[in-house]
Amino acid sequence: MLQKRARKVSLLLVLLAAEAGAQTAANWTRQIPQAFPPPRDFHALAYDSAHGQVVLFGGTTPGGSATNDTWVWDGANWTQKSPQTSPPARAYHAMAYDSAHGQVVLFGGAVNNADANDTWVWDGANWTQKSPQTSPPVRSLHGMAYDSAHGQVVLFGGSGVSGNATSMTRGCGTARIGPRNRRKPARPLEAA
Repeated sequence: MLQKRARKVSLLLVLLAAEAGAQTAANWTRQIPQAFPPPRDFHALAYDSAHGQVVLFGGTTPGGSATNDTWVWDGANWTQKSPQTSPPARAYHAMAYDSAHGQVVLFGGAVNNADANDTWVWDGANWTQKSPQTSPPVRSLHGMAYDSAHGQVVLFGGSGVSGNATSMTRGCGTARIGPRNRRKPARPLEAA
């Protein structure tokens, strides 16, 4: 069922690739930018408030290849960035803006058909890989958000090679909170 739904979303994305939606107050507004990223699924987006732009990274093409391109949305147009370093091509990853440090954090996802647990940060111009002393186990299909009340990025859920439990990570700690039995959609066949 999830794979069928993913195909419908992918088809819709292909049909509407030149359009973007912007939500203002109670309404969505149709945007038709001059430039835009190629169609994709299973990418991640985060709003970078330090730079006033939405950051898009990775995902899979309609053909199933993982990407490692970075695009930013300034409210009117998409611009492809050319950072000196980038995370490897991936899908099923998550990103969140870390207000305390002024950077977008990317974690995990599927890299070369294997779940990853690498951490990268975007500073508005370049990606930098981080090596925290403590890191969550490998995972994909997880969620991330910034917890402004506690000044930290929170990671929850997902699916990984390390077993059948869901974890919640706050800062550097991980706690097992219960079983999971979600199924993953099909992985991309190759990395671009």
